[in-house]
Amino acid sequence: MKKSLVLMLALPVILLAGCHQANQSKPQQSASSEATTSSASSAAKSSSSTASSNRDAANFSVPKSDQQNKNYVKSGKLTKLNEFSYDPYGTKLTLKKEQRQSRKTANKQLEYSLVSQRVYSNKPTTKAALKAAQSAFSLVKLSNPYTTLQLKFKVTNRLNKPILIDGIKQIKFANKAIITSAAGLSDSSAGQQIAANSLKTFTAMALLPSNNLKAVSPATISFSGGYNESGTQISATPPALTVSFK
Repeated sequence: MKKSLVLMLALPVILLAGCHQANQSKPQQSASSEATTSSASSAAKSSSSTASSNRDAANFSVPKSDQQNKNYVKSGKLTKLNEFSYDPYGTKLTLKKEQRQSRKTANKQLEYSLVSQRVYSNKPTTKAALKAAQSAFSLVKLSNPYTTLQLKFKVTNRLNKPILIDGIKQIKFANKAIITSAAGLSDSSAGQQIAANSLKTFTAMALLPSNNLKAVSPATISFSGGYNESGTQISATPPALTVSFK
């Protein structure tokens, strides 16, 4: 839970170099006015960035050759190997492997059960698509194409009270590379609450450190324990799970 709190508080910081000395000699009212102006400017930039992103998505259209391909899926879930679709920014997403799972790790309080895993090939065809992927995985650079591992899993709370989880803490691959939510992992279960004696289903998308599956398989998945609302751990951390996806 401490990790989730740190991530939620890690907001962008603007460093105004050289301004500290000048601001010390100004009246409080002026300083307050400048702070308001700065906030408005930041909000305007954020709004402009969002608008630009929306324009990029609106301007992308799937190439006609791909639209006519029998493996192209215009909308909905990819169900067969080598089927592909495009996201709104222009990333071509191709299903390469799919495997149902019935693996689980648990203790007396908490259980993680892996339902399925999918491997996708991702090819950004526009600058906006590559930028969106970098943002999603919190990375400055990203190879093109890149490969992702999608994990679907259920979390069961066996306690008679609600429990908070951090989900997947890290994934360690055969080539020793490690990814976390800080870089390379997008996990919908992080920071979620599970009601007493109930379960929820989540999906996580992990960036594989190599497009060569043999080089990174198997992978060891480490999950978090459980916490109460004050951040105190009330459930032990379950053992890690090892999966392969060659």
